Amino acid sequence: MSFARIIGTGGYLPSNVVTNHDLEKLVDTSDQWIRERTGIEQRHIAVDGETTVDLAEQASRNAIEAAAILSSRCAREVVPGIGKTCGALCRSQARASWAGLHAASAAATRK
Repeated sequence: MSFARIIGTGGYLPSNVVTNHDLEKLVDTSDQWIRERTGIEQRHIAVDGETTVDLAEQASRNAIEAAAILSSRCAREVVPGIGKTCGALCRSQARASWAGLHAASAAATRK
């Protein structure tokens, strides 16, 4: 009988941080107003040229590291599962992310 188990998780936040104080300079608002209504103090925003594929690839790298597995296992186990659970856009992003992981793994193996 087949079963799935989670052996590692990973996340990634873009390095570009925008605080409420930054927003105060751009629009008529205040840190206090934002915090009282949303609880948000800062947000991470992707930089120009950084796509969801880039974010997913870094999160995947972090999950692979946490799971202590080789990224080559992801081709057999993770990407096919993604294909079954989401639409074409998600599958194409998963393939692009996997391509980046595979290239990094191959480069590390050659060292």
